[in-house]
Amino acid sequence: MTFGTYGVGIELYFTFARRLATLLAANALLALPMLAMSLSGSTLNSRNANTGSESLVATLARTTIANLGVPPQGALGEQDFQERSLEFPGCFGDIHTATLTLGLLDAAAVLFLLVAITWFELITIPETVAKHRRMHVSPEAFALAVHHLPRQLAEGHLQYEEQLRTHFEALLTASVTQDNVAVGLQVVRASDKGGPVPRLSCWRNCFGCRGNTLELDPKGRCLGHVMAVGDGVCEIEWQALPGSIPGASSYCSLGVVSEGGELLNADLLARLERDGCSPVLHEHGEPL
Repeated sequence: MTFGTYGVGIELYFTFARRLATLLAANALLALPMLAMSLSGSTLNSRNANTGSESLVATLARTTIANLGVPPQGALGEQDFQERSLEFPGCFGDIHTATLTLGLLDAAAVLFLLVAITWFELITIPETVAKHRRMHVSPEAFALAVHHLPRQLAEGHLQYEEQLRTHFEALLTASVTQDNVAVGLQVVRASDKGGPVPRLSCWRNCFGCRGNTLELDPKGRCLGHVMAVGDGVCEIEWQALPGSIPGASSYCSLGVVSEGGELLNADLLARLERDGCSPVLHEHGEPL
């Protein structure tokens, strides 16, 4: 059992905590050279000897870069302390090279932190959410939030629930019914199984036409537009296919609430197919 069982937020929280602990451990390793070199120095010991002061702050200061290196014998002024040398086993003796290297280690630690945070936000979070949706079933997969619904219907309020159910069922089938048909609606035939989509020629591409021809949908089905609506039927003007006779008009029956007709809403059908909810698959009983 993984943390994803308790929700994607819980899984992301523990993933972030684990990676942050790893990152901080790596940053601690990068900070160890500066800590070891600072503790091996005696610069602050010389200053305290001159001033005769000793405190907890001075003791803690010996773990910082201010204590790095060993000043020359009898150093008194600032110039003398700037010429101090580094006496650390297996390391360089130039204080300027040491500070440059330690600064690069600090910069690397900050860079690792920024890269890790950016990676977590832009890569880890979207991948974890997508993986969670694929592997875990949550109530949101069976729920639908609809806003701004009227509290009371002027007519048929007792059938409010049934009307909502049939409305969304009609959306999932992309059916064109008497209730949702409109002049100008782009449609395809429910019986059209589609086919190969021809590509535009080079000279048409040069004039700003990209992708597939406008006469077919992405599945190769012929597109049409509702020109007029009558009682249970509508007039459709079908677009001309490439290399064929010009498009013609025909009359198609409209579906009712409980049964679809001859037409499907082309835009809605494309969205359903893109999201893996094709009404064609649903009709054949295949898993969505």
